[in-house]
Amino acid sequence: MRWMVDVGAMDETIDVLPSPKARVAGNVAVSGSRGGRDCNPLVLEAAGAELHGRFVGFDGNQALFEDDLDASIEFGTNFERDLCRRWEDYAETVELDLPDHPLRARKATNAAETEIALKREGIHTVLWAGGFRPAFGWIDIPLFDELGFPHARRGATAIPGLAFVGLPWLHTRKSPLLLGVGDDAAHVAGAVAAHLETI
Repeated sequence: MRWMVDVGAMDETIDVLPSPKARVAGNVAVSGSRGGRDCNPLVLEAAGAELHGRFVGFDGNQALFEDDLDASIEFGTNFERDLCRRWEDYAETVELDLPDHPLRARKATNAAETEIALKREGIHTVLWAGGFRPAFGWIDIPLFDELGFPHARRGATAIPGLAFVGLPWLHTRKSPLLLGVGDDAAHVAGAVAAHLETI
């Protein structure tokens, strides 16, 4: 995360994304345990995890997945490669000597299954850890786009007094993180205060 801040990636605004749909892509998956570890899907696969495409749902005893694993892996690999290039450029600018970063490639050659028969495979427990998509179904106002994000300008909506903070790419890459939510909250607080002055 420190490197993402240092190279300016955390201050990038939504206009750097290839499409609005890219707002739901997750941040770099890392863990601070045991001195820091990479939780890249390819690292998890090398440790024995079985990778599949995006989960679609259940059909009886079948778990169904999109046939998009290769595209997802390619997206992640390109993102990692671009970040590494930026870090290397930054390190050269500040005269740091970095070790080479091992860019990973998928070792599995078989296509990911799009259906898994849970009983047949002996799977009795499904651990649900999902989601980078917003879920505002409980707000009954026609305010949301096709991805579920509120129509807002840096968190402030057209509805007086209704604002959001903590959402992915609300203003910058760091908007959903503790690192950046304060900047957005300050902006939203200013917008709410300005509204209150008009009442």
